[in-house]
Amino acid sequence: MAQSSAKRTGSIDNTGAGPSAEGLAEHQLQLLDSLSEGVVEFMRIVQDLDSKDSITSRSLFLSDDPSMIRMRVESGTHVLLNMPLQVKERLIRGTLLDNPQMMTHLPQQVRMFTEPPLGRTSVEDQGPYQYRPVIYGLFFVDQSGAPPIVDDLQLVVDQLASYAMHPDELSNLDRSDRKEKEAFAMKVDSWKRNGLDKFLQEKEIDEGARRYLPRDTNYERAREWIEVTNERLEKLADKSKHLPWCPASVGYTYNPASRKKSHSDHSSSNHLMNLVESIAQALWRGRYSMKWTILYECFHYRQAGVAEHLISWACSSYIHLGGFNGQCAGLSNESAVHIEVWLYNLLEREAYQRGVFSNALELEISKQNQRRAELKSLQKKEKELDEILTKLKEQEKKVFEKLNEEATQELEQLKSLGRFLDRVESTLDDAMDEGK
Repeated sequence: MAQSSAKRTGSIDNTGAGPSAEGLAEHQLQLLDSLSEGVVEFMRIVQDLDSKDSITSRSLFLSDDPSMIRMRVESGTHVLLNMPLQVKERLIRGTLLDNPQMMTHLPQQVRMFTEPPLGRTSVEDQGPYQYRPVIYGLFFVDQSGAPPIVDDLQLVVDQLASYAMHPDELSNLDRSDRKEKEAFAMKVDSWKRNGLDKFLQEKEIDEGARRYLPRDTNYERAREWIEVTNERLEKLADKSKHLPWCPASVGYTYNPASRKKSHSDHSSSNHLMNLVESIAQALWRGRYSMKWTILYECFHYRQAGVAEHLISWACSSYIHLGGFNGQCAGLSNESAVHIEVWLYNLLEREAYQRGVFSNALELEISKQNQRRAELKSLQKKEKELDEILTKLKEQEKKVFEKLNEEATQELEQLKSLGRFLDRVESTLDDAMDEGK
């Protein structure tokens, strides 16, 4: 077990000079501002954030190959065009699930496809096609879908810190405190009994073993999350309000039903997310839970990685932003190439026919035209300023030449005067010599 965590936060200031009036972090403010400028600006902001962040510096949008960057940016642009504006805004603010009407703007949460016959068997004879390439999110919310109350999350953080204590630290406590912490750890670890994770026995708990912290890296990530979350919570003035972000995990899958079940059973690899949910259940049975939500359907295999990363930024799902993802998203989506082409074609046709995509594309084109007109106007003004600058330089040259000419004349006059004075002095000297 790790006794100390190696903090892996990025180099960006996660809260800027301080939280906004709403408690939003700097990256949230930047992404929200970019929404009014369109998806091109959103992409630019993400690339800028990636370039300053040690975790996402391996992003698909940062590469030595310009052609790869262009391809991925194009794919990312299609993803953003296909996501309703209100979905992107609420993801950034952490309020996606607190309004049931928002579900109408998201992909169908449960969906099966019928594979086309392709000259083999009739459609009726084929079973439903279970594969579906999606980006999903798991959001830590209350029963209404709102992020936790600040004080409630603070209690979760405090209990997590206690749960993650090293055995040597536990041994320094008095017996009653140690037994209290061990009892709470047992309660946390025993909530989910049907997962693939090993269910720990009481003796193992007493020895310091923790179901949700099986390796040193899990301890490190848990302690990093504690540190980052404490920093954000301390800067929020009103502790009785909901968080200005929603702790979340974002991922890609081609089999949503299976992935959803593994998360529900706590047999997924995200131990930190499962641990937070288990602690909340141990504190207030049923008040908070991780809610599974399909956020985006990929209609091309190249979208899987870029969509996962873009949505991770929007959701603040990285640990150093207050979420549960510990690695840069979008780097392990190889399974996307195994989805059959007919399904991608179907999803692509649906996407391009959807009003969201066409409206967003029309708006983006109008914004680009507006920017082009603004650029043309600026270029015209720049040309006019260049012409004025040229004239000023010419005038400056003439003035300088005139001043130089006048100075030269004055210098000659001074030299002439000097010669005259020399002659006068010489004449006086001669006269004085004759008088002697």
